Amino acid sequence: MSEVDRSGNSNPNWLVRLKAVYNSLKSAEKRAADLLLQDPAASTRMTITEIADASNVSEATFVRLAKRIGYKGYRELKAEMRSAPPMEETSLYPNISPEDTYADLLAKVTLSSVKTLQDTLNVVDIGQFEKAIKALSKAKRIAFYALGDASAVALTGHYKLQRIGWQSSFFSDPDLALITASHLEPGDVGIGISYSGRTASVIHAIKRTREMGATTIGITNFPLSPLAKICDIVLLTAAFADPMEFRSVEGDVLARRIAQLCILEALYVALLVKERPSLKAAVRHADEALHINKV
Repeated sequence: MSEVDRSGNSNPNWLVRLKAVYNSLKSAEKRAADLLLQDPAASTRMTITEIADASNVSEATFVRLAKRIGYKGYRELKAEMRSAPPMEETSLYPNISPEDTYADLLAKVTLSSVKTLQDTLNVVDIGQFEKAIKALSKAKRIAFYALGDASAVALTGHYKLQRIGWQSSFFSDPDLALITASHLEPGDVGIGISYSGRTASVIHAIKRTREMGATTIGITNFPLSPLAKICDIVLLTAAFADPMEFRSVEGDVLARRIAQLCILEALYVALLVKERPSLKAAVRHADEALHINKV
């Protein structure tokens, strides 16, 4: 099975696959990818020799790139690029400008989040999703690890599990995260949340979790990231910036977190509906307890 295409869903299109691995590509592979991203239509009209010359890389580089994103070779990638229907923009907040009206800005931000969720639905591996549900269903303790604004996602997951009486923990402090991980045991679960998959404190906590024999789940946007490589189970999101702006560090965009939240919500609902229906009673008890804080 390829590095990217683990999905039991309809396969993600070539552009989503390419963006998912872009930051992990070697320099020659990035030059090849840049040419495909700049003008996909023109790329499909070139022979592999012509496109290799145009990007100043070898023909073998295009073959390796195609295989890296889940194809048997460049010919298969090129065939999909030709046959695929015109793709909608996958970038976050495309074409936003000071000339936009407030209504335009609201529409663009909202539709960008919707597109991110659609792309995420295509890249999430259903087999990995099921494994995550099974692991969570059997876990005695569940620890969340995140930093920065990903902490809001982890805290939401923590609150959800607390609501059904599960032993769950979340500490944004890196030291406390490591302490928590050190007390996990086989059968427990650690969930690391990092868009880039390169957040050092999250990676350290996941490594410690693995050392203790617990199951590790990573929620990240990049399948070749350090976090994805060390987790037992990987749940991918698909929130991307403009294809030619990967080299710059972007500000945090809410659409990234919305995709992560939806994955956690889906896990939570699956636990309640399919794995542990008896937990619905715990939800009712929690709702009754919270009623006192309503006016």
